[in-house]
Amino acid sequence: MFVAGGLIWANLSYVTVKQPASISYQYGWPTIAVAQSYGKTWIFYAELIGNIVIAVDILGAIWFVCERSIIWRATRDTKNERTLADSSQQHPRLQIHRASIVLLMLTTAGLIWANLSYKTGHIHGELTYFYGWPCNSVTIRPSGQWFLYYKPAITDIVIAVNILISVWYTCEWLIRRRAARKGA
Repeated sequence: MFVAGGLIWANLSYVTVKQPASISYQYGWPTIAVAQSYGKTWIFYAELIGNIVIAVDILGAIWFVCERSIIWRATRDTKNERTLADSSQQHPRLQIHRASIVLLMLTTAGLIWANLSYKTGHIHGELTYFYGWPCNSVTIRPSGQWFLYYKPAITDIVIAVNILISVWYTCEWLIRRRAARKGA
């Protein structure tokens, strides 16, 4: 709850940018998603989605760590009460089925393909290649110059990891659900 409150506070606190003609207010964390200036409001949807994905990742990681520590503590406390016959029981560990691994490999291949396929555009009248999905995080010019933009690259990585975790969780849930139905 404190983490969610901190994330909400970070996104609602603003940065004041003084420009020659007016003052601009910018909202969002880790990237600026909303700007207000001259009585108008601009919403940057890609940055807004990136901020939401990063916030969900932070909350999911904290949930996962808390759940694993609860399970670890529960098994540690009962470990002292075990006899030699029960010593074969171990801490529960993260297990992945083969079908999940195959689907994760296919998903990873699709993500790599999406990030390595390029889009073309013109910057200052020069043909430019853009790489990255969903954000353009790398720009390459025909002269050989290339530029890496860190915020879009981090957004790309976070979204790719989210997709992989979602595929893994869904596959494991479906396999366990099917096994429970067979057993019942």
